[in-house]
Amino acid sequence: LALLDAIPPTWEPGDPVCLLVHGLGGCARAPYVARIAERLHRANIRTVRMNLRGAGAGFGLARGIYHAGRTEDLRAVTRWINARAPGSPIALLGLSLGANLVLKLAAEAAIDPIDNLDCVVAANPPLDLSACCKHISSPQNRIFDRNFVVSLKAQIQRLHQHFDDLPPFDDAKIDSLYAFDDLYTAPRNGFADAEDYYRQSSAGPLLTQIQIDGLLVHADDDPFIPAETVRSAVTPPNLTCDILAHGGHLGYISREPWAGDRRWLDARVTHWLTSRWPHRHDLATPLNPGSAHSAHLIHSSSLEGDVIHDVQQPQPE
Repeated sequence: LALLDAIPPTWEPGDPVCLLVHGLGGCARAPYVARIAERLHRANIRTVRMNLRGAGAGFGLARGIYHAGRTEDLRAVTRWINARAPGSPIALLGLSLGANLVLKLAAEAAIDPIDNLDCVVAANPPLDLSACCKHISSPQNRIFDRNFVVSLKAQIQRLHQHFDDLPPFDDAKIDSLYAFDDLYTAPRNGFADAEDYYRQSSAGPLLTQIQIDGLLVHADDDPFIPAETVRSAVTPPNLTCDILAHGGHLGYISREPWAGDRRWLDARVTHWLTSRWPHRHDLATPLNPGSAHSAHLIHSSSLEGDVIHDVQQPQPE
């Protein structure tokens, strides 16, 4: 697993850390992830942006792939954080598919605790993966479905070409996201079929198990995730739900600046976290090339000074 770790100059041991998790087809350098990371950095919150298994800079580190239920990889990153920032409160912040992952992990943590896990933030989570996949395959969303499929097929072809021991990837029958999950994601990860994968990986049925505080943000006009899958979800009182009429899928462009930003989502999640951790954010300074510590720098991005580390996993997949 590959991580981007940005440490504000005024951050001290014991100050908060936020683990950011991207969505389907994205990576740690996706603009929607980088924007939030930069805003959190200015609020003196250390940010660890995770490339899900095989994504971004993590390509070639493992033969396996990420999926909506693979929370063991996030758990491994929390161990990595705890080893390097002992005593720091940890926030899980997930976007789209990453939002399902952080909610699922937060629920699992009630049974198998994670040291220093403090809160969870989820934006546009696909709480019912089956319903979401069927929704994105509907005629009005077919263009999105096709774009996802083209991108995912290309990524898997590249993966199978990179590892000689992986069999050729036959994508002739994959013409939808559902078909991709049914014919590739599910069998590759030990699920019976797509529906079995969705059933075991959806965070929706697990929300009531979450014991830490959290924020869930969603928009009724999200083209990928049916509003009723979020509005009908049973949530615990410690999980605040902001469900807006408009905002699309991770869009939330405000006509007027909110907390100094027209990117309402970026401002909202940062404001929620800084309100929870108020004692240090006033010392924050803008992100700069000298803001990261240790390891080796990789190529430049929208956030300068990021560093990459490998999180070792015992299993090859």
